[in-house]
Amino acid sequence: MVLDRSRVECCVVQDDEQMEAVVRRLPDASSFGRRLNVVEFEKDDDSNFHMEFIVASSNLRAENYDISPADRHQVHLSSCDDNLTS
Repeated sequence: MVLDRSRVECCVVQDDEQMEAVVRRLPDASSFGRRLNVVEFEKDDDSNFHMEFIVASSNLRAENYDISPADRHQVHLSSCDDNLTS
């Protein structure tokens, strides 16, 4: 995959005014034709794929910051921490 630097640099936000301009350009959420619903995070229910999402997100972050990726078990243990779930 080739990274197009011109597209990336245009998306880097420098200050609050620039951030507000970016937000104004976003389409209205109602234009997507779908309604978003809040879902409770449930780490012990494999049918909802919550842990798979968390593991994938964690490993994408690890790749970006050149740190060691975590397996599903390590992420599950981290999600059991009271500071994360309360």
